[in-house]
Amino acid sequence: MLFEFTDQNFLPQSLRAVILGILSLAKRPPFGNYNRFVADKILRLSAEIGGRVAVIELAAGDAPLTEELSSRETNEISAIIPSDLRPNTERFNYLASKDLERVKPEYASSDLLDLKPFTKNDLYICSSAFHHLTPAQKQAFLSIIKALRRPTLICESLRHNLLNHLFALFGFVPGFLYPLFCSTRREFFTSAFWCWLFPVAPLIFCWDGLVSSLRIWTEKRWQEELQKLDWLDTRIESSAFSQFVWVNCGDS
Repeated sequence: MLFEFTDQNFLPQSLRAVILGILSLAKRPPFGNYNRFVADKILRLSAEIGGRVAVIELAAGDAPLTEELSSRETNEISAIIPSDLRPNTERFNYLASKDLERVKPEYASSDLLDLKPFTKNDLYICSSAFHHLTPAQKQAFLSIIKALRRPTLICESLRHNLLNHLFALFGFVPGFLYPLFCSTRREFFTSAFWCWLFPVAPLIFCWDGLVSSLRIWTEKRWQEELQKLDWLDTRIESSAFSQFVWVNCGDS
């Protein structure tokens, strides 16, 4: 059975942090613009559903979308709430300190399969996390957000096709360069160890990227699954290296 190393408990915490750091680097310039694209889409969807929404970044990890959205001046968003099964308290506090008015972290553990409403105007964002669920868990998650009647954007930074499978193998490039982008001396020496001296981080990053692209649903599979549920509004959009699925079962 295919697995991702970052899903495993045996992975050393320092190595996990480096791999997640590589992932964050790969999603921003000069390697990519994924977080910007997702933030742009969130703002457009917020305007469509009436604005003044509370954006809930589910399975946020280091909360890259919270950081990106908090840097935007907009009237469409009333609050940005990062949440995670294992909340990164230090990171959440840092982001909240930069935008005290809007960033309101959820410090309690938040499971994708045990969601609760955060506000009356929630907009759930599930970014690069849906593919980590088993097929049964994916269907359960869709049923949960339908029962909660919360509009949700599910997005992935890869797609399930040959081009993306091959693209994932080039993850060693940001992997080997990652130490050069570290902002503190401690981060540099830790990443230099895992990326250069004992270079397992770039290899694991490539493996996890390939497995991720294999786990992501194709557009056809998404259509089949969404047809099983009576959604009022669904959209499936894809670019060369990303996928966006919008589901809304609200009253409008």
